[in-house]
Amino acid sequence: MASGVDEKQNGKIETELRDEAIELLEMKSKENGKEKEISEREDDEDTEVTLQLQNSSYCTTILLMTIIATVPMINYGLTCLNPTIPVLQEMYNNTYMSRYSEPMPDSTWEMLKALTMSMIVAGSFVGSLSLKSVLMFLSRKQCMIAVHGINILGALIICLGAGLSKAYEPMIIGRFVMGLANGLALGLIPVIIGETCVKSRCAVYDGLIGVLLAIGALFGVILGWSEVFGTPELWPLIIITPAIPSAIYITMSRWITDTPYYIMRNGDRAELMKTMVKLRDGPESAVAAEIRSMMGAQMTRRSESLLENNYDQSTEQKQTSQDITLKTVWTTEEYRRQFVMVLLLFANLMLNGLNNVLFFSDSIFLEAGIKPDYVTVVTVGVFLFQVLSTLPGSYILHHMGSWKLCIIGNIIMIVGHILVVASLATYETVPGMSYLAIVGVAVYLLGFAGGENIGLFPLVSELTTEVTRPICVNFGCAMLWFTGWLVGFMATYFQKWMGAYSFLVWMGFTILFTIYIAVMVPNTKNKTSDEIQQHFKKQ
Repeated sequence: MASGVDEKQNGKIETELRDEAIELLEMKSKENGKEKEISEREDDEDTEVTLQLQNSSYCTTILLMTIIATVPMINYGLTCLNPTIPVLQEMYNNTYMSRYSEPMPDSTWEMLKALTMSMIVAGSFVGSLSLKSVLMFLSRKQCMIAVHGINILGALIICLGAGLSKAYEPMIIGRFVMGLANGLALGLIPVIIGETCVKSRCAVYDGLIGVLLAIGALFGVILGWSEVFGTPELWPLIIITPAIPSAIYITMSRWITDTPYYIMRNGDRAELMKTMVKLRDGPESAVAAEIRSMMGAQMTRRSESLLENNYDQSTEQKQTSQDITLKTVWTTEEYRRQFVMVLLLFANLMLNGLNNVLFFSDSIFLEAGIKPDYVTVVTVGVFLFQVLSTLPGSYILHHMGSWKLCIIGNIIMIVGHILVVASLATYETVPGMSYLAIVGVAVYLLGFAGGENIGLFPLVSELTTEVTRPICVNFGCAMLWFTGWLVGFMATYFQKWMGAYSFLVWMGFTILFTIYIAVMVPNTKNKTSDEIQQHFKKQ
């Protein structure tokens, strides 16, 4: 009897939840009627009021602290070993000699070099895939603390393992661990910006990501230079350097609040209001309007989640953050189109050959006939040029739009590919062609830094909605790191198999992606979110 009563009660609860979810969705989709008119008028009023809000000085400080402590280390890790490859080769060869009493074969060195350079990207791939699971157990702030803790752990594995024993296994393992931090960080930073910053300033901080990535790459090659830390005795200092801002962030994290969206999803309204007042400059009525807008978005996602999970009460109770699932994205046609488009845009970011340049620019210049004493100087020069190319990025992005910026950037990179191939193929027979490689790499980095590096995240943000953005960015970052690992690992072998023409592989990918963006991706400039979403519904 008790079992029958329980079943009836459960059935009644499920029916009530189902009715509640359907009612919420009907209110959302209703095109006519008094309720919709009132709702739209309130939304418009809230939108107008929230435009009065600005980030407080506290909000600006914690955002800058988080971004500056985290973003540069991502590209720093990709470039810091670029100038130290001769040092690594000597260390690996000595270790191999002590173990096997014979010199290391070239094929073994090529494999170890590819693993050492690319394992940080493999770790980043795993880290990016893990982000959503990690956020189910940790808050945004706790996750960022974990990111910096993992980064410090990876640095210690390399410095204490490879630094003391001179073995290559700790170097490879430590690079993988540091990659885990990078993968988590690149997906987490846009989430923290989007959930903390006023909407009118998000694009500024998103653009800052590209600038700081370029600065991190520059500092990596400078500190890895043989005139700085790139020597057999000092190379561990290259590895430990990014652990310093990580330690500072962990120390300062007690003064950093969690994001308002996370606090809201945990149901603490008093703490939410207190946090929003700290993060915003503006009238309290505007702060209250922003909170209403946030809660309205949460209610919509809650109702969609109830329907998606077949009105399962246990699911509704377990999930404080009702993020749309991969199954829903893949089975909903317009969401699937967004998802595939975002994956391809992130793949374009790496399959243009970026990690080939970040990992092996010194080797490229050596192959083009530049004297060994000058190759790192040249690398520092072109990476400095890359940083300068990002500085007017926000201005260019505002006037051109992200879609056009990505296309033009790709075209410039294709020109860079052509110049590098021409240099590598002819420098032995045509005087002065060695210097064309420098021009080619500089042009390539100009196209990347002033194109996708600045335009990708704003474009993805414009193409997706609040419902689809988290999962699209999460899997997009995973695609970025997977393709980045593929480029970094295979670059050594393409150079061995194709010689001077290895850059043609990356040029071919860049051409294909340029055509795809021009033909398939909508131009988002001066368009509302609804107008952009119509593109996915009409296809």
